[in-house]
Amino acid sequence: MIQRVATATGQTDACGDPVHKRYSQFYLKAAIVAFQAVLGLLAPGPSPAQPEPPEPPPPILSVPASTPTETLPTPPEAESPPVDLLPAPEPLLQPELEPETPLLRPPEPEPPPAPERPQPHKPAPSIAHPPYKEAARRDLRLVAGNSTVRGRKEYLSNEAAWAFARMREAAIKAGVRLLLISGFRDRTRQARIFAKQIARKGSLGAALQLVAPPGFSEHHTGYAMDLGDALYPKTHLETTFENTPAFRWLSRSAARFGFELSYPPGNAVGVSYEPWHWRYVGSKKGKTLFSAAKGG
Repeated sequence: MIQRVATATGQTDACGDPVHKRYSQFYLKAAIVAFQAVLGLLAPGPSPAQPEPPEPPPPILSVPASTPTETLPTPPEAESPPVDLLPAPEPLLQPELEPETPLLRPPEPEPPPAPERPQPHKPAPSIAHPPYKEAARRDLRLVAGNSTVRGRKEYLSNEAAWAFARMREAAIKAGVRLLLISGFRDRTRQARIFAKQIARKGSLGAALQLVAPPGFSEHHTGYAMDLGDALYPKTHLETTFENTPAFRWLSRSAARFGFELSYPPGNAVGVSYEPWHWRYVGSKKGKTLFSAAKGG
């Protein structure tokens, strides 16, 4: 438009150039500067510094699968020494020496056998306990507690109980204290005592020499008793009872009251010696009860 105005007016500058030409150059330079400014705004600014990435690790060398692995050469085997195929020589056998044959001597004559001495015949002990019936309860009497061991209840037949009481009183006057260790026994009590003796002695035969089996004991009658010395309790039911004052007194005085020793040494029944076992034979009934034990 300026060119058109200048051209229309016909104006010139001092150099003689038309005014529109001078204005055209001016505006061209302004347009170039403006274009450069726009380019500067549109151009991206410098980006912030980014950290450098770490260096990648060195690559791992892998052997390809198709590549065959190398094998170390095996050392050559040591050569074995040559085997001797010939057998080992057998050891020389030494000849066995035969033992020297001893000189034969004539056998020595055997001494004549000694003459046999006749041995005395010892018959086996015969144990024959006669049977006895149990006394009726109504015929038994309780003996005073101070006359028994530890105040134990013991019974005797009426006749034997009265005779024992008189004999005990006479012994006390002589300075002897008699004790009734055992009186009447039923079969049950006798069976227990007999079984204990078998277990203690180890055999039936050994027990029979000391205790009668049930049904064969004099104690069933109520007329037999085991006596002891109150001052020597360790001798009760022992053969050492014969060394006590009580036994010595009984040996001298028991017969006066109708008593006798049931099993003296070498008795007819075959029972061992029992210095403590006494029975009452001071009545007709007592004598009849024990007649079989005497061999009568």
